[in-house]
Amino acid sequence: MGVREQARSSKRVIRLLLAGLVASGLGAAFAASSALTAAAAACQGCVVVSAPTIGLNVTAQPGQQAVIDQEGGVAVYTPLTTGAIGGPGTVWLVGHRTTHGAVFNRVPTLLPGDVIDLIDDAGAHRYVVSRLLVVSESEWQSQVDINDTSRSLLILQTSHPDSQLRYLVEAFGTGVVPAAASSDAVAPPASAPETTITPDTTPPVPSPSPVLGRLSKFGSIKSGV
Repeated sequence: MGVREQARSSKRVIRLLLAGLVASGLGAAFAASSALTAAAAACQGCVVVSAPTIGLNVTAQPGQQAVIDQEGGVAVYTPLTTGAIGGPGTVWLVGHRTTHGAVFNRVPTLLPGDVIDLIDDAGAHRYVVSRLLVVSESEWQSQVDINDTSRSLLILQTSHPDSQLRYLVEAFGTGVVPAAASSDAVAPPASAPETTITPDTTPPVPSPSPVLGRLSKFGSIKSGV
């Protein structure tokens, strides 16, 4: 079995475990953590991404464009990820908004204060959304410092109707969530950055039909280091 087939098989195992545990009445964080622990050996480096307010529950795996372009694929985007999940530095996740399963279709609707949990074999690491950014590939570094190790930062990136822009959702880590805690039991610490949102002033534009040349550029925001 090839690497891609193993990854897909691992995703299916994780989803089945999640469904079974949730159906049994356990908390979402506990279910996701247990599921990933059981499947860790088959999917090294995978993480469950849970954003309850938008109904997002997906498995991300380390990689770049090949992962993003899988059906329903989400990448822990290695060129821009500078820290471990829940630790100092930045975790950068990328997924498609309108194609390849449109797994990040509702990511731009996340609001300040919304919770995002990243669950790996160490447990559930909670992040709280701070703001939504609309950035260009040439200017994003003036908005986001991926090398700042004074905090735990999560970025969710997805496409924008303007092919030259990207949506970035910024969230800050608040710590490890106890396995038995409910999904809304942990509040952000007093030291968490002030919750703000940068309005998207771009006029509404219908999403363009998929163009192969554009798809190859998705996720291509580059680091300056």
